[in-house]
Parts: sequence; C-alpha cells; structure tokens
Amino acid sequence: MNFTVYLVSRDDTMSRILALYMQKEGWNLKLLPNIKRASECIHESPNLWIFDLEKTELVNYEAIHMIKINNPLTPIMLVSSKVDSTERLMTLELGVDDIIEKPFSPKELIIRALRLMDRTYRPLYSVKKQQVHNFQNYIINEGSRVVVDHDETFQLTSKEFDLLTLFARNKGQALSREQILINIWGMSEYCNDRVVDDLVRRLRKKMCALRIETIYGYGYRACV
Repeated sequence: MNFTVYLVSRDDTMSRILALYMQKEGWNLKLLPNIKRASECIHESPNLWIFDLEKTELVNYEAIHMIKINNPLTPIMLVSSKVDSTERLMTLELGVDDIIEKPFSPKELIIRALRLMDRTYRPLYSVKKQQVHNFQNYIINEGSRVVVDHDETFQLTSKEFDLLTLFARNKGQALSREQILINIWGMSEYCNDRVVDDLVRRLRKKMCALRIETIYGYGYRACV
C-alpha cells in the first residue's frame, strides 16, 4: 500500500536518510520542520505521524493530543534520546503507539512503522469476510474497527482496540502480560509490564461495563 507518513523533525540528515528508506517502500514522506508546522497539518489524514523533537518543543505533547482527537486511529511514533518511565506512560496515555529511542537503525524504524500501519489499516483493505465479535455487552467489528454498545459508539485508540479484540478472541483465557506485550506491541523488549497495566486501565475507564479480571502477578482474563 502507498502509505503517507508525516515526519516532524529538525534533523535534516536523519530526515534525508529516512526519506530514502521510505521511498524504497513506496511511501510518501512529508517533512515538517517544527511543531508549529505540524499543528497546521493536524486536520490532514496521513497514515502515520513520527515526532522527532526535543521535549521542550513538544510542549506537553499538545499536538499529539489534538491528532488523536481528530483521528483516534492514526498511529503515532515518538523518537527520543531518552524517555523515563513517567514520560513513557504519559505519552502512551495521550495515544502514542510506539516509542523508539536514539540511536536507532533506520531499518528498525521502518519495520516498526510498517507493523503499526499494517495492524491499523490491513482490515480496511481485506477481501475476507469482516469478523464481528459479540463480546459481553459490546459488538466489535474488526473490519471497520468500530465498537458499539446499543446506541453508543466508543472512540478507542489503535492500541485500545487491538487489546479489546485480543480479549474478545480469548474469552475466559488467562493472558500473561508478556503475551499481551507481544500481541499488541509486537516486540516485548521495548516495553514493560506497566505499559500493559496502563492500557488495560484506559480501556476499563472508557468502557465501564467491560469485565476484565486482574490475575495478580500474571496478567488478565476477560470474563465470558
């Protein structure tokens, strides 16, 4: 698929390198040099946002917050020299889907970006029959990535939807935190258990009738 990626970065060298890699993938890259230019493009619809800015430039990540309000399903990657655990949880709370720390291989970024976009957009282009789950009080349509409860439609981030779908596919089964990390983030070494707990907490907060049991010291189980 011909993806469109918006890269917000002041690093001209890195931007040129990533542009070459993305060109090989057949992607379109739009380079935005600062947060002001990014804010002007929030209402556009790229397939992926990548932010490579100093913490002072992100100004409490307001641009990321606005992107998720405009389009909750658009994945966002954050490139950073160092992210402590508090900042990691804060960015994940705002809707960042992946964090990659410097120094990194451009190929690694491309692979992780492809995983994000493939997981987000593949159902929209699948010729297979859309899978619908009747899960507790909810109806989950994997093809349209829509969750409803009677007349209410829930606005979930891509990670929240993936987690909900994982629970729906494994009703009554105990899932370890490591299993959830691998299924939702793909590579568990980039995250820790607190990331899983935070995502579950966000999902419970948005969907009050959701029945997910905590298995202390292990993980979670979705009630049948």
